[in-house]
Amino acid sequence: MGSYQKADGITLSQLNNTEYTNFMNRVLTLLTAGSISKLTVTNIVNSIKPKLVQMEDLVNRSTANAETKDLLKLDAERDSYVSYLLATVRAAKNSPLAAQRDAYNTLEITVRPYTGLARMRNMEETAAISGLLLDFRKEAVKTAVTALNLDAILTALETANKNYSALTDARSVTRTAESVADSKTVRAQLDSLYDDLVMHITAVNILTPSITEASAFLTALNQVIAETKAAYNRRKGITAPSKPSGGNGTITPGEGEAPDPDEGGGVTPPSGGSDSGEAPDPAL
Repeated sequence: MGSYQKADGITLSQLNNTEYTNFMNRVLTLLTAGSISKLTVTNIVNSIKPKLVQMEDLVNRSTANAETKDLLKLDAERDSYVSYLLATVRAAKNSPLAAQRDAYNTLEITVRPYTGLARMRNMEETAAISGLLLDFRKEAVKTAVTALNLDAILTALETANKNYSALTDARSVTRTAESVADSKTVRAQLDSLYDDLVMHITAVNILTPSITEASAFLTALNQVIAETKAAYNRRKGITAPSKPSGGNGTITPGEGEAPDPDEGGGVTPPSGGSDSGEAPDPAL
């Protein structure tokens, strides 16, 4: 009794997304094409692979994505155009040229509602700029706009505002797609598949010990588990206990962390992907 090789336990829910993805990738590398066939885990492995691709995408995705950077750039650009536009109109009040003073008198009422426009919330600002452009393109102020040479700045502002609006829409589509495959959902699915994989190979090892690939996999898996736990404990600043912990196979809880409720060892149940009190990963 007790002579069969089995997998050590690991609390997957305590790993952050990077650690978790690295662990799952290492588990898959333990299986060769030949061993996958002998262990009859082809379906499980084929189900794990696309989920891992999703996790890798979530890990690699930065919160400061290209769309956000471009939006910030466009917002600053249109703010500068608005500031210049309003400042030019106000400065015309004291112009030595009568045509420009007349332009101020015409446009002052037009610009009055847009004071503080740059401090509006982004989408409110987008709508306000659209309104400003309509007001400045009215026939009644055309002569005043020309007198202050504002046509070029209005065209530039219109372009920046349209680009900002289009990019905002694109980012909304991206975020909607991301929410379908957030890390918690994917991790819960991978947890279940990992359990299936380990339990299946453990069963093969017990029922058909002649298939030595099962025992070899479990031995190698335990090494990966041990290294993953050690790396986690180093990150959390946890030192090894002076006395044996009872061999329950879970990651040692850190100072102030609640111990894992599953102290029975073996394969842990699906965790749902929590990072054990850490801030969530950014794409999520």
